Amino acid sequence: MGRENVDGFRLNSAILLVLLLLASNLTILPQNSSELEEQLGPSSFSVTSKASGGDVDVPSWRVNDLWTYDGYMDVAALLANNGVSSNIQTITGDLDMWVEDILYMTVENQSTLVYKVRSHALFEANNVNL
Repeated sequence: MGRENVDGFRLNSAILLVLLLLASNLTILPQNSSELEEQLGPSSFSVTSKASGGDVDVPSWRVNDLWTYDGYMDVAALLANNGVSSNIQTITGDLDMWVEDILYMTVENQSTLVYKVRSHALFEANNVNL
């Protein structure tokens, strides 16, 4: 019997805590915008923009960093839409990308570090008839 009282007390406490949290987020607002403007006044709102003040997740590449992607491309629709008849359906190959240069550019009036990345790909298919 004592155990039931403790469990009931914990449940009641948890429900009360949730209700308090929900009630603290409730606000009563006027029904139409004219009432809202009257209550807040004309200068209550301001619009500002701000750049990120915290850490930003950016790549940390170096010149000549290289990575390779395995490529797969379905070209059947592309060829058919351009009037080319072929038995080819897909092509496969590797896409190599590398950092050629790291430099600064002005972006939105701010000096910004940018990466010049190049790529090269060779895609192939066997037994193709065009």
